[in-house]
Amino acid sequence: MSPIQLTAKQIARWTDGTILREATGSGMQFDSRLIEANEWFVILQGARDGHDFLPMAAAQNCAGAIGQHMPTGWIGGFVQVSDTLVAFQQIAHGVRQEFRKPVVAITGSAGKTTTRALIASVLQGLGTVHQTKGNFNNHIGVPKTITDANGTEDAWVLEMGMSSLGEIHDLQRIAEPDIRIITNVGAAHIEGCGSIEGVAQAKGELFAGARPEDICCINLDDHRIKELPIPTGVHSLTYGKDNDADIRLCQSTIKDWTTHVILETPIGTIDATIPVPGEFMALNACAAVAVGIAAGVSQKDIVQGLEQYQPVGMRMRLETVGNIRIINDAYNANPLSMKAALNALASQSTNMNVALLGDMLEMGSIEDAVHDEVLQYALGLPVSIGIVGPRFQKSWTAMQHNFPNQTLVCTCDNSTQVLEHWTPPNDDVTILLKGSRGMRMENILSTVQQRSL
Repeated sequence: MSPIQLTAKQIARWTDGTILREATGSGMQFDSRLIEANEWFVILQGARDGHDFLPMAAAQNCAGAIGQHMPTGWIGGFVQVSDTLVAFQQIAHGVRQEFRKPVVAITGSAGKTTTRALIASVLQGLGTVHQTKGNFNNHIGVPKTITDANGTEDAWVLEMGMSSLGEIHDLQRIAEPDIRIITNVGAAHIEGCGSIEGVAQAKGELFAGARPEDICCINLDDHRIKELPIPTGVHSLTYGKDNDADIRLCQSTIKDWTTHVILETPIGTIDATIPVPGEFMALNACAAVAVGIAAGVSQKDIVQGLEQYQPVGMRMRLETVGNIRIINDAYNANPLSMKAALNALASQSTNMNVALLGDMLEMGSIEDAVHDEVLQYALGLPVSIGIVGPRFQKSWTAMQHNFPNQTLVCTCDNSTQVLEHWTPPNDDVTILLKGSRGMRMENILSTVQQRSL
């Protein structure tokens, strides 16, 4: 369905803008290359003045534009505002306030996209769910996600990312979520937050902004989340392995490419099999169940939602090429997600399990320590290891004397070199691809696929 219809009058009211030309459009677009007919073009300032792209927007039959000045001869709608980014966020806030069904916001250092998709699958028990697409989880992406909604859905699930303090605060103020969840706090975005305590503070802004009657879903297995303050009048729903958790993980069993979980909850026992392996999926299931219960989803529909989950993008997606199974988890990486993926690999029953690990970026002052930590952890598992990038190579150089019998399958500078130095056996092997986005570990999968043609 098309995004919600927005009139110039609504936009002007929400932004305190001035209507220079009346119009009604469907949704908002800030990239002139992607404008579809009848969308509003919000003119954001980048390396170039966004007003330079108005002719392209007009040629693509936009409904109108939101900007600082209307050019001579402009025939579409136009709302004049002083700051277009602020206006975009105000419009999103206005759209949100007119939506009366549950709005969920999720953030965390690792697993937030997987958990977001799992939550959305569970919330389908309510009906239609609108959720974040791709990485639209920042100060521009969240407004875009909200204004892409058509307003008739039964729930929204909004992912919120951050790189520094204050960003989550602003996003939760725009979205006003009814249900709030922080998956975990770990060593991600240390550069922007200064320390892991700074990361906890930044993520905690989601809880700090909660209003009376909102529900915060709290991971009791993460002490940094457990210790975050909850405002007065805000409800909480706890989850995890902790005996005191409202949604308690009693059992998880990993078999081949599934994770079977048994959870005790206020609405009864949840017994489900998720089609992705890993202990981390069991805890993600707890989070999704907590949100489902908070939103009023039935026990039966929660189980169905868990079992119908499908991986998102390059996140624990299983690809098969001949007799080679490849776990494509190459979207991003930090110590938490690295260990979770390694544990999932180690649980596989194939003859050979190989982890190809790319460097973790944006680790700031703890860069050396976290690469040492992850590599040592990997070397303690029953898997073969290959490393990609100077950071892991530095760690291996420092510690290889402690592992005199350990041979790595490869040590490479970048992902394109891996298959020049190592040929995977085409016989019952599972390969994990894991690294930060900048390492492009998915190139390895592409090469394996091309060679099989």
